[in-house]
Amino acid sequence: MNFDFLPYSLNADLSHFQGQIQYICSENGVDLYKAREELKQPILGIPVVDINFYFFEGSLITVYSHLGEFVCHLDKVIETIEKVILEYSKILKTHSSHVYYWQNKTQFLGLMVQRKSKSLLIYHSLELYNIFNQYI
Repeated sequence: MNFDFLPYSLNADLSHFQGQIQYICSENGVDLYKAREELKQPILGIPVVDINFYFFEGSLITVYSHLGEFVCHLDKVIETIEKVILEYSKILKTHSSHVYYWQNKTQFLGLMVQRKSKSLLIYHSLELYNIFNQYI
């Protein structure tokens, strides 16, 4: 399964993003950064309104992309991703969201449906740091 259609490669070095991200905070050795405007590029034609980058020891481990599409377009977004990945999604339910996901041995890609805000997020993480492992 190939996630190369995503604009950011996991394991990228923090220096690769120099001047394009803003430091927010650190917790448990993980540094959170927010993307500046120039990095907010569409994913497969789907608008992106915000991006959070998580780095551990200077290496990118997780990216949250807040999409400009809402739950009413969920089927279209899932279909768009499935056409590129060439595999149907699986679904899991957490206390705060539904997640349509694809994973391989090293990476996890989830399309999160946030119940309260009715917004969609793409969560891309190294499998080692995947917060959804507890639900799978």
